Amino acid sequence: MQNPNFSEAGPCSQSRSCFHSDSIVTFDADWHHGLGRKLEVFPRSIPLAGEVFWPDLVSFVEDHCSRQMMYYTPAPSPRSVQVIFHEDQRGWSIAVFQDAGLLTQTSGSSLVTVSQELAEELK
Repeated sequence: MQNPNFSEAGPCSQSRSCFHSDSIVTFDADWHHGLGRKLEVFPRSIPLAGEVFWPDLVSFVEDHCSRQMMYYTPAPSPRSVQVIFHEDQRGWSIAVFQDAGLLTQTSGSSLVTVSQELAEELK
């Protein structure tokens, strides 16, 4: 279910890259009994470079400045994605890892834009 409160500093625009803005579905505030509102800014999945990455709720951490979570594919893959929501800047950082090494990363105020930039870099 699409979270109707998800606006990210503006409406999602259509994309023709590997990451489609209409595929961003965020968590509902009542989806998880404990993490609820903390998760509602995060995407439920991330389609990126021909793979779909799913959140690992156990990896969710937060402090006074940010919330972050790792995303993995269901099948074994050397790639993983780290998503960070910066509370103070209301912005995003996404990093793609290949095994233990950083493959690429980008930051910005829009989850859609950051994801599109990553998709272009991973082509």
